[in-house]
Amino acid sequence: MELNTNYRNAMPGSYTEAYRLMFSWTHLFEKQPLAQFGRAPLGPAPGSGALDLRELAPGKQIGILEKRLDALGLKAATRPAPDLRVYDYRMLDDIDQRQRVAIQTLGGDIERSGLVIDFDDVGSVSTAAQTFERVRQALIRRFGAPSSVFNRGDFRPTLADDVQSDQFIRLSEWRTPEGVIRFGIPRRLDRLVRMEVQIARSFPDATQSRWSFDDLR
Repeated sequence: MELNTNYRNAMPGSYTEAYRLMFSWTHLFEKQPLAQFGRAPLGPAPGSGALDLRELAPGKQIGILEKRLDALGLKAATRPAPDLRVYDYRMLDDIDQRQRVAIQTLGGDIERSGLVIDFDDVGSVSTAAQTFERVRQALIRRFGAPSSVFNRGDFRPTLADDVQSDQFIRLSEWRTPEGVIRFGIPRRLDRLVRMEVQIARSFPDATQSRWSFDDLR
């Protein structure tokens, strides 16, 4: 079950409220439940095959993970900041847009990690909305239904301005044993509009939209 609420106060003295409730139920006859049905418990992060964001959870030592990263071909990292490593890596196979893995460390331990996904064209409302939803559905297939969702505003040609003024917010969060996973479009000082998936111990309130990797452009 998922409940989305939307509140807009575009003009003084007037406001609109919208609610969307989604519910699904599946009964399996003498079959083992599959992860795509309902909200199955998240298993441990995989240690082979494609990289999983939970493998880069906060508190893990980056030195221990170097062999794992090398095996995946992640050897030459760019360093936009001394504590930030960035790799070009397609973590979501069914998403064509450019993807980069970011790992921020503190004293040799991972502080937070994430996947940065670029939009092809934020000026096209339908393209941006469809791309965002494809990424969101890919994450739902991987992590299950989100623990919480916060939406504000609509996709419009003024998306860049709406993100900067907090008139547009999209957040989905998953609470896992490894940390909190957040997906959305964070506000940035350089006005770049892009999607980010991050895992950290905690995040600011949903209305505090400055949670991007600011050093990564």
